[in-house]
Amino acid sequence: MASIVPFFLGGICISFLFDHFANIANKIYFADLTGASFACLCLEPALAVFGAESTALMLGVTGSVAGLCLSFVSKKRKLIAISMVGFAITSSIFLSNSSHTFIGISNAPTKKLFQDLKSNPELRIVLTRWNSFSRIDVVEGRWDNLATIYIDADATTDILNWDGDIASTQYLKKTMDFIPYNLTNKPKALIIGSGGGRDVIIALVGESSKVVAVELNPIIVEATKSYGARAGNVYDQDKVEAIIDEGRSFISRSNEKYDVIMLSLVDSWAAIAAGGYALAENYLYTLEAFHQYLDHLTDDGMLVMIRWLCEVPRLVSTSVVALEARGYSVQEVGKHIAIVLNEADPSKVKSLFILKKTPFNITHAENIEKWVSTIGDYHRVFYLPYIHAEAQYSELFNGKISLDQFYASFPNKADPVTDDDPYFFNWEWSIPKALNDLIILTLLAATAIISVPWIIRKRRSHTNTESVLSFVIYFAFLGFAYMLVEIALLQKFILFLGYPTRSLSVILFSLLLSSGIGSFVSGWISKKNIVKNVLLACPLIIILVIGYALTLPSLFGMWLQQDAAIRILVSVVLLFPLGFFMGIPFPTGLRILAASSDQNVPWMWGINGAMSVFGSILATTVGIVWGFGYALILGALVYSATMICAWFWFTKQT
Repeated sequence: MASIVPFFLGGICISFLFDHFANIANKIYFADLTGASFACLCLEPALAVFGAESTALMLGVTGSVAGLCLSFVSKKRKLIAISMVGFAITSSIFLSNSSHTFIGISNAPTKKLFQDLKSNPELRIVLTRWNSFSRIDVVEGRWDNLATIYIDADATTDILNWDGDIASTQYLKKTMDFIPYNLTNKPKALIIGSGGGRDVIIALVGESSKVVAVELNPIIVEATKSYGARAGNVYDQDKVEAIIDEGRSFISRSNEKYDVIMLSLVDSWAAIAAGGYALAENYLYTLEAFHQYLDHLTDDGMLVMIRWLCEVPRLVSTSVVALEARGYSVQEVGKHIAIVLNEADPSKVKSLFILKKTPFNITHAENIEKWVSTIGDYHRVFYLPYIHAEAQYSELFNGKISLDQFYASFPNKADPVTDDDPYFFNWEWSIPKALNDLIILTLLAATAIISVPWIIRKRRSHTNTESVLSFVIYFAFLGFAYMLVEIALLQKFILFLGYPTRSLSVILFSLLLSSGIGSFVSGWISKKNIVKNVLLACPLIIILVIGYALTLPSLFGMWLQQDAAIRILVSVVLLFPLGFFMGIPFPTGLRILAASSDQNVPWMWGINGAMSVFGSILATTVGIVWGFGYALILGALVYSATMICAWFWFTKQT
């Protein structure tokens, strides 16, 4: 609830400016959006340099600078004095916290890090660092490893105590992670999400000829390397090639083939558990991802994933659909899959999932069964062709039930996800409860913002109801449509740009800057009849949005092989025309409104803001249920409603 306060006060400030200077709303909107766009560029370096807590405090400094500027404009000494004091206080707090952190996230009872610290007093945090998409804590004190890295205080990856000699890590052969390497001879391995290096060491123990270790988070690699010889210089081994990149983006650009592609618990459920669906998508487990993995396997290669047992049905169904598209029957697919369980912790059963490009033969199956029997009592075969299959899997691969019946046999969703709706960790059949609650709350808030001032104004005056209603619809749908398009594009560009935070920064920068420029330029177009600005912009927005919905996948395919800088430039160029025209309708509408009834400006600003929130939530919901392509189309349809309102104003003038 505390986060509501700055947004509430910020909304008052912007509303005040629009209300008093509605005739130059295009310039104010330009300044607002341009400032926001450059803030997007500053986000990543600010988080990396100052951390999340100090970055938040820095926002207080920028806010006090804005207040100081306004106080100088007012030319009132008391306001200037108060503003200078506010600036001094916020600056002091920010600088002090940057040097000696005294305001920080120090305890979150539900997070694994703080639970472990509380229950194990011998543990100590030796490093805490932030970047734009995570907080990394390195914890020492566990007897069984050198250190444990906590990602966002929840997911973990271990740095093993290793002398660099393969002979000293033979104990890793007694883990289910090693099973794939027991089936191959000197494999070339790709590790996606290599973390603290454990999976890399297992690949080396498996006599891999080469290990390509791809890790998204540079802090994790730096932390692991900082232990040097104590961690066996794991990322500097001769056979190891360490790459900082997002796994799916890397493999999309790679031309190499691998004998083993390994993904071991690459991600966490933290965002979903907190209801954070907006950035909780994962493109590593989509149907398109499986196709790319298969394309990058050698003829006898294996895709290996270590996931939780509850996720196995979705992995199986994705494999079935992927291989069916390649001409295999469901019965044949059953010979390409092997699943082994680790039930050491009954509440969190791990599974080793193997999808082999060519079928397992009886020798492979017997080898796996024998190996599982030697690695401990907590391990067992869950599905293995020729050997053993749990009920639903046996019925599916024997042809007794269809894939749809297989889905229905589980309490949670088990169907594959795609790049258009990449929510692998959403298991709810209907709209997720967290989003459903948000939809209801925002609808109630939006209804109150729209109806309460309406009732008050109708009692006080005989306002032209028809005219006011058209403005209510216009600004409501404008906020709604803008966010539908923005959120859908944000999700669409994640795979192309590499990861959510970069997509957030680049997409928002591009759209906000181009929208600001469009807003500024709108003051030069059709000065005599500014309604024409909207009638010109909205059809172009609709055409561009529909065009993006239909062509973005092929456009991404053309440029995906390029370096990150080129992909960012392509994204900015692609989005600039759309953002330019999206920046025209709002300030133009305010100028039209002010010419007819300037008392309604703050009200319409509030309606626009409330419906923007609703639009962002609905965009995510549509993405989860139907796909983000549909969210884009819905955004285009809503823009057509704003165009109808503008046509109504135009016909009244003529």
